[in-house]
Amino acid sequence: MAKRKDARDELRRRRKQREARRAPLRERDDSIGAELLDMFRAMADGPMAEFPGACDPSVERPEMVKYRMATLAEFEEPGRSKLKRLERQYRLGKLGFLPDIEHWAMEEFFWHGAPGDEWHPLEAFLQGEGDLFPPAACRQLRRWKEAELRVLEIGQVRDSTVQLRPWNLREASPAGDWFRAIDLSMSGVKLYRPRAGWLTLTYLAPWAPEEDLFCTMGYGMILAKANFASLLVPQLLADPQLVCSRWPWEADAQSKRESETEWRRRDWQGWFQQRVVFPFDAVVLTNEGASLLTVEDIERVSGEQARKMGIYFGVRWGGIKLRSGATGIYPLDMSARNAAAFAEYRAYRHRVGPPSGMRNLQPRR
Repeated sequence: MAKRKDARDELRRRRKQREARRAPLRERDDSIGAELLDMFRAMADGPMAEFPGACDPSVERPEMVKYRMATLAEFEEPGRSKLKRLERQYRLGKLGFLPDIEHWAMEEFFWHGAPGDEWHPLEAFLQGEGDLFPPAACRQLRRWKEAELRVLEIGQVRDSTVQLRPWNLREASPAGDWFRAIDLSMSGVKLYRPRAGWLTLTYLAPWAPEEDLFCTMGYGMILAKANFASLLVPQLLADPQLVCSRWPWEADAQSKRESETEWRRRDWQGWFQQRVVFPFDAVVLTNEGASLLTVEDIERVSGEQARKMGIYFGVRWGGIKLRSGATGIYPLDMSARNAAAFAEYRAYRHRVGPPSGMRNLQPRR
């Protein structure tokens, strides 16, 4: 009897451990599921009944005009090859670690073409189908070329438009006045309806300036303000030159080989101490998700301990000082040496794996 009771107790203990491990995942899944449910509901309602601000019947359904233009740019030459090249540049560039990086490349391509290339998807579309659009409609559609990637606060949805205003992530405050906008996704502004007070990162262009009416271009991120730090690095996508540029160790196959040889014999702790200037602000990955924190110093340990356990830094979270591994720190100033140093260390760990002392450790839940 005692043995059976001990076995039951052990099963209960393991069950509780499994439930504790699954709880954070379930919370994230529920959040994602709620967002997907909102999306499905918006799509189930069907397309928007109207899009205000159209100057001509030919552009009364701008979301369908975008769809036709995007299809041409994505699947027909020469746009198809140019887009594939840009997607590769984004994927191999300095922000290539971001999720859905190729989708962001596609949006940039639709509105601005490829950097340094005179061919433009929208102009090619109008040249091929220009007879369908009178001059006034062509001028209105060309306003899409003025699209900029912006962080915006979401307001109320009224009729066929949504209220938006610029938002400063670092200051956590509005950066401009409210304005109205249509949205070029298939569900239009319906997706914004349950998200008043949240933030979105999306491309924004003028639509009917005389009516102070703008146009969000149909793709982006939507997050609660509490998760604002998750937008700090993606907003750097507004600079395509930065996004397409590569780190020196990613320049070519020879650079990769030479870097890997150097990395394996490098004293990373001493190397960081020579290069990093403190303090600096960074997005730091924590158990609670991404947070904007101040990195104050490096945790000095013996060379043997650094090799076995990795490199750690002291970060300030309110009045508390914590430690964070180097691979989870993303300096916000991409032009400074700090950003290059942490990116190089992440590339090294990506090549060789975690430190030897961490490989058999299980993450705590």
